[in-house]
Amino acid sequence: MKPRFLLSLLVSICLFVSTASSKAQDERFKAMFIYNFTKYINWPVNSGDFVINVLGNDGITKEIEYIAAKKMVGNSKISIKKILSPSEIKNCQILFIASSKMDFLSEIYLIARKNMMACFAE
Repeated sequence: MKPRFLLSLLVSICLFVSTASSKAQDERFKAMFIYNFTKYINWPVNSGDFVINVLGNDGITKEIEYIAAKKMVGNSKISIKKILSPSEIKNCQILFIASSKMDFLSEIYLIARKNMMACFAE
């Protein structure tokens, strides 16, 4: 009976590690996708940092910060700002929305629309 218990414990541990590893790999893939996305857009000339806001707590933040420490967008350093509510969205080039914050999409849309209208009015 003891070997059977040890075997099932070992299988459980392997499954847990595999799942955790898979999730980390997914977060790394998403972060690289976001960075690579920046290469295909003609961003307006910006004298400051290239800002990526991350709304909510998500594992991707650590991966994006890792990339930001080594890479640049054009001649701009990448700055990651963690925010917890849509009211904190300010002056960013990219907004990543964690799945836990999807309930705020309509509010985020209104904020983005208002900001776009202000840009066109200038």
